[in-house]
Amino acid sequence: DIMAVQIHECFCADFIGESLVKCREDIIQNPKEWEQWDKANLLEMEKIYNHYASIPADLFSKFVHIQSSGRHIREQAVREGSSKIALTFLEEVIDTVRDISSRRQEIYRTNSRYAAVLRGLIGDIDEQEIAVLHGEIAQALDDYGVSGVPDSWRGKVDEPVPSLPDEALLSEFPLTKRDLMWMGTLILRQFGFDFQNGRLIVSNSQPYSGGTNLDARILVRCSDPPKFFATLGDILYQGARGIYMQHIPNNWADQPVGSLAGMPSVQAVSLLFENFIGSSLEFFKYLEKEIKILPDSPSGEIYTAANLHKTKKALQERHRPGSLTSNPHDLRLNLMVTKIEEDLISGALSVWDVEERWQEDMQQYFDVEPDDFATIKDNMHFMNVTDWMTGNFGQKASQNISYLTASQIYKALQENIMDFDHLIAGGEFSPITEWLARNLFSKAHSLPFPDLLYKVSGFTKIRTDIGYG
Repeated sequence: DIMAVQIHECFCADFIGESLVKCREDIIQNPKEWEQWDKANLLEMEKIYNHYASIPADLFSKFVHIQSSGRHIREQAVREGSSKIALTFLEEVIDTVRDISSRRQEIYRTNSRYAAVLRGLIGDIDEQEIAVLHGEIAQALDDYGVSGVPDSWRGKVDEPVPSLPDEALLSEFPLTKRDLMWMGTLILRQFGFDFQNGRLIVSNSQPYSGGTNLDARILVRCSDPPKFFATLGDILYQGARGIYMQHIPNNWADQPVGSLAGMPSVQAVSLLFENFIGSSLEFFKYLEKEIKILPDSPSGEIYTAANLHKTKKALQERHRPGSLTSNPHDLRLNLMVTKIEEDLISGALSVWDVEERWQEDMQQYFDVEPDDFATIKDNMHFMNVTDWMTGNFGQKASQNISYLTASQIYKALQENIMDFDHLIAGGEFSPITEWLARNLFSKAHSLPFPDLLYKVSGFTKIRTDIGYG
């Protein structure tokens, strides 16, 4: 609590607010003396200051406590099979988020508390644009023919998701940990990651990427023996963030305008690498050739491009609900969760009515019966799908935007890079990174998100009619 209060005081000291006001007044009076990057940097500073200054220190401290304890309380509720434990704590969470969002609504000048929540995550996209986008996504999913739920969504949280036959074969004849990490190094080097200014590291906990543009660190899971697709996914997803980071201009890398935080394009690029480029048949053609020359390469047909591609596509449909956004079912679930969140935070829906609402919406959106998620131990129970217990509202809306942005960037790459598929199959990824660096990475926060989107795709709005990877 003391640390949270000190952090709050550090970010919203009076002199910081006064300095920001003076700078903003100077921009108005002397606009030609401010370059684009300076203006953008000031805007990011104002966002950070307003994020903290909009709420008092004790409320900030309370929210930090919720974030740290919510996961443990959810685990306790699941372990004891008690929805009451979860709902009692969730009531406190919702009250806190309502208080915070009400205060930020005044600062952000949004029309609703939930719009204020989204502004903190997706600041450069207007709330009306988000509402229109949600309607377009829903229509696109109806046109796409999304119905029912994947088999992996059923079952219990304390039961593992059954392995696919081909996935089981990969586990039976695994690559060594050394070989898989060596391959990860090769893949990232081909994409242009600079290992003189960065490292690929095995993580003992969660995958992560951080550091600076001069010391980018990519942490990935790699057990012994490793899980092939889990490690490969980490390498691509976290590696994309590391590559993005390394292309931020040196002059701005340590400034708010050079931070990757709060940029929808960052998660979009990670999804682009993992779920689009890294899930294509061409990518696995490249990978098959590299695996064959490994000293301890398994024999047989297990690691062929066709088999790896088929297994990866099946895995994109085979995960617990809410854990990833990698297929149209996930997009639809995210829409449903977002609408319930909006009603919870507005006060239109009581916490104690959320289970009934969840049942109604699961039947409406997916045509599944309540028996599939009747208890907190079921995969599809709302406590196991959402991040609500830690106060992370708005994440599903943000994930949909990032996923569709990734799809849009992928389409742009195909249209703008000659022999795109041939380059991927040959492991020649540098033209992809060079194009992304020129049009996206090097811009950081210097442009609003719609302007960045226009530079990479020719459209200022997110499109929903270009496929799903």
